[in-house]
Amino acid sequence: MVACFEFENSIVETIGIVPATESIGTPIYEAGQSGQALVLAANRYVRNDGHETFEKDTSTGEIWIKVAALPSSGRTTLLDLQSRFGIFLVADGVRCNGQYGEVTAGTITPNEWMHVACRHSPVNGEELFINGEQIACTNDQSGSGAATPQPFFIGANSPGGGDELTGSVDTVRFFGRALTDLELCTAAGRENCAPPAEECDNS
Repeated sequence: MVACFEFENSIVETIGIVPATESIGTPIYEAGQSGQALVLAANRYVRNDGHETFEKDTSTGEIWIKVAALPSSGRTTLLDLQSRFGIFLVADGVRCNGQYGEVTAGTITPNEWMHVACRHSPVNGEELFINGEQIACTNDQSGSGAATPQPFFIGANSPGGGDELTGSVDTVRFFGRALTDLELCTAAGRENCAPPAEECDNS
């Protein structure tokens, strides 16, 4: 694991590999999916300067969210590592994008805790998971990311802000590898998780 933000009344990243994290706006906390959660809104989000450990050709990012509303146009940012990795809410679902293209699918229910993850690799491209289930993927194995470490943002665009999330976030984790289908199913709190799929299925 590269980074973990648990938001137990603190924005401190708990693994200790990446640089110190900065809160834009005064942090506000509430009861979360597990323990405490961070409440985000316009001009209130989390910024990290980034680290070389984020710059992997294969990685997985996951986040618990409870959003107040879905965007009617444009996008709302969940996680963004400029040019390298991003998870966004858009009017027609969740968008997972990165060096292997982008995919948009799924449904988010406002005011309900949901688990969202994006896995990207040169094997299956960009893959989107909601509540532990694979929703879609790109099957694109081409592409390249940023050459130098980029800022990692939670709840706003990297590197300068904008498209801020209104809602709460809990347990943000970033891995320098592709988590298995079973690991993502378990992370989402599902029971009776099925064995991992043999390959990406975007049919």
